[in-house]
Amino acid sequence: MSNPLEYNDPFEGGVINYFPRVAGSSISTNLGQLHPILKDRISRLKTVCFSTTCRSKSMWAYYADSYKGFCLEFAVTNTFKGIKNVNYVPDDIRYQPKYIEDEEYILNALKKALLFKSKDWEKEAEWRIIRDIKQYEENDMKTNEPHEYFVFKKHRDVQYFDYQKNDLVSIILGPRIDVDLEYYMLGFAKRHGILVKHAYTIPLRSSIEFYEDGNKPQADGSSVDKYIIKDM
Repeated sequence: MSNPLEYNDPFEGGVINYFPRVAGSSISTNLGQLHPILKDRISRLKTVCFSTTCRSKSMWAYYADSYKGFCLEFAVTNTFKGIKNVNYVPDDIRYQPKYIEDEEYILNALKKALLFKSKDWEKEAEWRIIRDIKQYEENDMKTNEPHEYFVFKKHRDVQYFDYQKNDLVSIILGPRIDVDLEYYMLGFAKRHGILVKHAYTIPLRSSIEFYEDGNKPQADGSSVDKYIIKDM
């Protein structure tokens, strides 16, 4: 799960109209920056991001290493019940500041702020799961058991979102995936009974389609529509 302060978008969490009632808060506001208290709190909120589309050309190029990676398709059930959609707003949106003192209110305001992004990102159709790491870590320490839907794991100060096996609908391999990686992924999927799909680029239609493993479009004169999955 990612720390919002380390996102590739430095504007994350900036769409907020709440400020801590402490001395000097106007200094940060006048600089157009989040107050240090808000930065500290927002770093506690780890997020994992998803999209409702697997057809975005820019996302395959950017997030999947120029179509050489893969995409995981999940069912929005069980582990993903708390997922929330991101709202895209104009860059010129402005708020009149409201001051807050309550710690819980601050965290809730920041969680809400992480569900707003610039319209520049609108095509990503993003959804997010947001977790307060401190809250879950304290809960695990009290019960000595991991939370039902979130397992707090530490490795070099990185937190991971743990999902159930049956949440994973399929693995979609990129059209330029490395041969060795493809071999490994196919073997992994076979061992665990996971459906494998392949992304297929169609330049003449400027579209990305998908076919199930073993049903790759053939140069036999038939239409590509014969091979692609219809309901994606």
